[in-house]
Amino acid sequence: VVPLLTASEPLMVAHRCGGGEAPENTLESIRYCLNLKVPLIQLDVMHTKDEKVVLFHDVPVERNMEKLTGVTGQIGDFNYSELPVFKAEFQPN
Repeated sequence: VVPLLTASEPLMVAHRCGGGEAPENTLESIRYCLNLKVPLIQLDVMHTKDEKVVLFHDVPVERNMEKLTGVTGQIGDFNYSELPVFKAEFQPN
C-alpha cells in the first residue's frame, strides 16, 4: 500500500465513478472503473429519510433532482420507496 500523499506518481481517481464514461454513481460506472483497475473511485453517498443508502451526485441536490426527475427536494426528504423515478440521461464523453 502506498500512502496517498507520498506516492511518486500521479494517482488516478474516478470522479463520480467515472461519470464521463458511464452514468455517474451507478453500478455500471463502478463496474467500468473496476474493469479498468482504477485504484480509487469517488462516490456521492447520501441517505434517504428512512436511512437507506443511495448514490446521487450534486450539492445542492435540488439541481440534479429536479433535472432528472421533475421533482424538487432532496434525497433525505424521501423514504426510499417514495424516491421519484429518475430519467436516464447520459451522453458519453
